[in-house]
Amino acid sequence: MKKIYVIAAIAAATLGASSTFAAATSAAANILDTQEIRDTSLSCSYAARKAFKAARGTYALDDGTMLSLYSSGNKIVAEVSGKEPFEVLAMKNGKFVAVNGSAKLKFVQDASGRIAHVVLTKGCGNC
Repeated sequence: MKKIYVIAAIAAATLGASSTFAAATSAAANILDTQEIRDTSLSCSYAARKAFKAARGTYALDDGTMLSLYSSGNKIVAEVSGKEPFEVLAMKNGKFVAVNGSAKLKFVQDASGRIAHVVLTKGCGNC
């Protein structure tokens, strides 16, 4: 008979602990649902990687300078010859925007999917 009381006591203690754990987990789940993400992690998304893969390289601009688009760590970086490199984020349709708002790049592809030309716009305006 003592074994039954011991088993009942263990079961009661286990049920109490599991309901406390479930309540804590439920509360944590509610907190996580309301958290806001403030990050530039979208620059590492699949669409951004695909856009970067199509546009990476070095291009001659009309004014004789060279534009390079490359990755540095998990960031996409653009560099115009003689200027400081700047981080860019991939947007839609082959566009890249400087994180600091200083420039916008548009890589225009031809029918075969190769980059036909690059448009560099200083100052981003309403990117």
